[in-house]
Parts: sequence; structure tokens; C-alpha cells
Amino acid sequence: MLPEQQSRIAKSLQFDGKKTQLAAEQIKRLYDLFIGVDATQVEINPFVETADGLRWSLLGFSYCVDAKLNFDDSAAFRHPDIFQMESLDNIDPREAQAKANNLNYIPLEGNIGCLGLEGEVLLVKAILVNIFGGIVNCATVAKGLIAAFNKTGLKIPMVVRLEGTNVKAAQELLQNSNLPIIAADSFEDAAKRAAACVSSS
Repeated sequence: MLPEQQSRIAKSLQFDGKKTQLAAEQIKRLYDLFIGVDATQVEINPFVETADGLRWSLLGFSYCVDAKLNFDDSAAFRHPDIFQMESLDNIDPREAQAKANNLNYIPLEGNIGCLGLEGEVLLVKAILVNIFGGIVNCATVAKGLIAAFNKTGLKIPMVVRLEGTNVKAAQELLQNSNLPIIAADSFEDAAKRAAACVSSS
């Protein structure tokens, strides 16, 4: 972060005179912290200013009174000391279970969730796959989905929206698979079909 950027942020927080420089130094420290620990969030609330001459410290008279920090899970190997302090008591039990199995789980409202890699599918009522554009061969994707179904013995419906190279061949493969795979024409169509599958199960 450049000094000009630090000062501009400090001024936007309505610091003036010497206080601008002191606040800018605090902002630079926060930026260095953010980068140094691979943070995804460094939230300071409140960031306060004491009266002139009332209280001084090595940092001057602007203080970060409270903070909220989040860290990039992908950088855990660089900061084992930080991640060893993590408590799973205050997070969604499903997210805690996912973390214990080195998975990324994002809880969402209703009956929708996002689970990275692999995990339990007992509570899953439908799967939506959306492949759009790029150099991916849709027929290859379709063959992979069919193979996955046959290998795992999945019984739940899968809604698939494919758009790209060999999409017609891919849709024919899915339709002729005799598996609970539903081909959708658009993402909106796929979302509606997936919601219908969940509602009817």
C-alpha cells in the first residue's frame, strides 16, 4: 500500500492534520497484517480517536478497539499457529464436520448448500450440474456423469445444464442413459427443475 493511499483512506475517515499521518500508519499496519497472515477479512469496529493530550501510545492517539479477522483456509499450512487456535464451537455443525474431513462447506438458506470435493450425500435431495462454455467437451462431461452414477449407485435425481462443444451429443447420452438425469435447456430451467425435484421428494 502506497503512502498516498494510506493518507487518502485516513482523510476519508475524517482525520486531519497530524492525526492523518498517525491514522495512516495504523491503516498501513492493518494492511500489512492482512497480507502477512493471508486474511480474507480484517474488520475494525470501532476505530477510535482519543482527545489531544488525554492518552498517548507508541501508535499515537488512534486505536483499533475491536476487530474481526477471517483467514484463508488454503493458507493454513503457512500459519499453523493461527489455525491451531481455531474453535469449532461457534460454527455450523455441518461446517465443522466438513472441516474435520478437509472439505469446504458453505451453508445457505433453505435446503441448498455447497459442498466442495466429496462428502455425505444422505441429505442431498437433488444435484444440479451447470457446465457453460469453455473448451470442455460436453459429451465427455456427460460420459463422466453417467460413469459416476453407475459407480456410486446414486438414486437421487441430477439436473444437468450443458452448453458448449458437442452439447447435442451430450444431451442424447444423458437421455438414453436410463438414469435419473434430467437435461435442462438453460440455467433458469435447471434451477426450476432442481427445485421441483426437492419439493417432490
